[in-house]
Amino acid sequence: MTGTTLVEVYVTKQNERLDQIAARRYGSSANDVVIHVMNANPGIERYGIILPPGIKIKLPDLPKSATTTTVRENKTLWS
Repeated sequence: MTGTTLVEVYVTKQNERLDQIAARRYGSSANDVVIHVMNANPGIERYGIILPPGIKIKLPDLPKSATTTTVRENKTLWS
């Protein structure tokens, strides 16, 4: 199928934030990535910053215009 967008559904766990979920799924927690997820989930903002467990969140493919700066773990040379 041409133009099909895949949507993953994620179920929140205790004390998760939308930016953390976006970072794990997309490798980025940039504002436009989080906003894209919020737009796919109308009303998600009513839960606040810390999401309750058991909320189903749609995680659609990102548009090509989204910022996808890779999130990297901080490491030192001697760690």
